[in-house]
Amino acid sequence: MRREVESPSVELKMASAGPAMTLVLIGVYYLLGVIFRSFDTLFVLFNSLAFINGAILVFNMIPGFPLDGGRILRAVIWRKTGNLLRATKTASRIGKGFAFFLIGMGIISFLFKGNLIDGIWLMIIGTFLRQAAERSYKAVIYREVMERFKVSDIVRYDVVTVGLSVDLRTLVEDYFKKHPFQSFPVVEDGVLVGIIRLDDVKKVERGKWPEIKTADLVNRNISDYAIRAFDNAGKLLRLIQEKKYDSFPVIDDYGRFTGIVTRSDFEEAVRVMTSIRNLPD
Repeated sequence: MRREVESPSVELKMASAGPAMTLVLIGVYYLLGVIFRSFDTLFVLFNSLAFINGAILVFNMIPGFPLDGGRILRAVIWRKTGNLLRATKTASRIGKGFAFFLIGMGIISFLFKGNLIDGIWLMIIGTFLRQAAERSYKAVIYREVMERFKVSDIVRYDVVTVGLSVDLRTLVEDYFKKHPFQSFPVVEDGVLVGIIRLDDVKKVERGKWPEIKTADLVNRNISDYAIRAFDNAGKLLRLIQEKKYDSFPVIDDYGRFTGIVTRSDFEEAVRVMTSIRNLPD
């Protein structure tokens, strides 16, 4: 799954699909065992498969996130409260509790019963479930944070911009060497024209820098890197992940330049807001 589900009804359907399929398999294997009860090998095989799937079903229906039972519980709480974060937190806590139970059982099995393999497996499964429960809860918090704040919340308005007529030597000496950015917005008459990046300048021979203007290298594909002030942080995150730039120009509906957002400012805002959302009730 690339993203979280959008409603509790969809969550309930998706979470129920796995256990429902397991129930079908149990029925099929049990029926085959009955049909072939005169053949010892097949009878044992199908009965074993029915038992194994039954064990999987019981394990998977434990009401702890991210098991299917936990997802069903989350969907029910989500539907009743209308609060995805609270529902996820409750289901995750139960999931972590069950994970610690498995780890404890693994330690007991290993230390006191001398069952090395089973003990190690229980500890591994418990550790995996604990980490998965924590990640799932943090992912929901992160998603909520992404939807709650806008690009305008972290815009830098006091920004150094570059004109189209600036030559590359001046660009390097007066801009890149004096300011901690790998790119600068190119602005003419208040309108964003494009962006100039240090990597593009490095591709030009140093001896030709005085002859070449910013206009010759500017990236004018504004839609590839510009973002609007009213866009939410989720769109900015996708842009950061795709383009790998350290800053992005912000424009209004008419293409006028208003400021920039930097990767570091974005990451700090997300870190602070996620920490606040993760405070105990």
